[in-house]
Amino acid sequence: MALTKATYSMIENAPENVRDYGAVGNGVADDLVAIQAAITAATASGATVYFPAGRYRVTGPIVLTHNISLTGDNLAGGDYRTLNLGSSIIELDSATPGTNLFNVSQAALRSTFVWNIAIRNMSLTNSGSGGNGLNLVNVANSLFENLFIEAFNYGVRISNGMLNTYNRVSVQLCGASSFYVEADNSTTTTQVFNECVARESDWGWIMASTATSYSIDTILNACLVESTKVGGISLHKSCAATFNNMYCENVPDDRVITNGSMFSLHKSGDGTVSPANSRAIFNGGNLAGGNFNLFSGSSIMDIGECNYIQVNGSVLQRATYGIKCDVATTKANSVYLNGPQFAQVTTIYENTANKITGIYPNQIFTLATVPQASFGWLGVGQTQPISGQCARFQSTISGVGLPQQTTAQRTNYGPPVGTLVFDTDSDKAYVYTTGGWAALN
Repeated sequence: MALTKATYSMIENAPENVRDYGAVGNGVADDLVAIQAAITAATASGATVYFPAGRYRVTGPIVLTHNISLTGDNLAGGDYRTLNLGSSIIELDSATPGTNLFNVSQAALRSTFVWNIAIRNMSLTNSGSGGNGLNLVNVANSLFENLFIEAFNYGVRISNGMLNTYNRVSVQLCGASSFYVEADNSTTTTQVFNECVARESDWGWIMASTATSYSIDTILNACLVESTKVGGISLHKSCAATFNNMYCENVPDDRVITNGSMFSLHKSGDGTVSPANSRAIFNGGNLAGGNFNLFSGSSIMDIGECNYIQVNGSVLQRATYGIKCDVATTKANSVYLNGPQFAQVTTIYENTANKITGIYPNQIFTLATVPQASFGWLGVGQTQPISGQCARFQSTISGVGLPQQTTAQRTNYGPPVGTLVFDTDSDKAYVYTTGGWAALN
């Protein structure tokens, strides 16, 4: 009796298996035509395109349009943070430098957005030169999940995307940045990254608008940046970013660069545009600088052109500067500190450009338990520690404002000895001693 080999295409509602269309997955054959044929069939049928475990070599870009889902076997015996040889691997092997692996664009559709793309459970690698792993132009309402991407110019490049989600996408060893988010039209570019990883690229994330009238709204939840070569995360012009429980380690890598910045919040750098109009909010997390060459001029936050920064309970550690503003052309900015902790930071806050309207500790920020002579010094208008002083305020045009309280408010609590306040009823300053409140003459 003759037997007919069953294929996925014979099973109703089954995924379109790329091997049914001629893909080999041995890392030698060029599987591009077969993969594209499976995608074409799935676009018509509404099925998912399935990549069984294997190494699928392609010599050109894979093109995606509306309503298509791709999935592989990336988690077979491993996880999304490493290239697992037993998983579904797509390898770009193009002789043309700058070729992208996945091209997702509305240009060919003559519509505003490409909708409902999903790519899950696979590894993307590049044996060629440059290009982007995921090149997403005007993509909306799409999901990218459990992906490992390495060795491109940008691992993920997003232009004008809207309402896209990235879950557990790990990108490393990219020439420019692991992730790049761009806005060059009036649609707000909104992206959410959950548990994503950027390591050993030049930058972790770059977010950039081409004009202040265009905007980017990005949320990073429990993401990791590690051992980047130039900087951690850069915001240029009209970017709103919220960092929830962010973790940075050895950022930037001080074996590679000195005077680097973990977070750089500036305008485009051409010096011809208006202020950045950006907002960065940090909720919790641990932001740790270089591991190997401490205090080499690096900064946790370099805020040359950011309008608004809020730091809520984050730990900032291992850098020369915690928060730094030293660009002469900087416009006015505001910094709000709600209970952050600084550890192994030489200077918590430096404003040599004198262009920040205020630094507002809504709660007292904390200096971690470190040697005071090295790190536990606070200076305002003063950049060098003074022997014998833990804090120094220097100005020729202003003074230090004491907390203002009425007599009833002042006498209603017992603060630590040495507390200073100004009593608005008696028009006097008071210090709290072991004997109670005493007026200063």
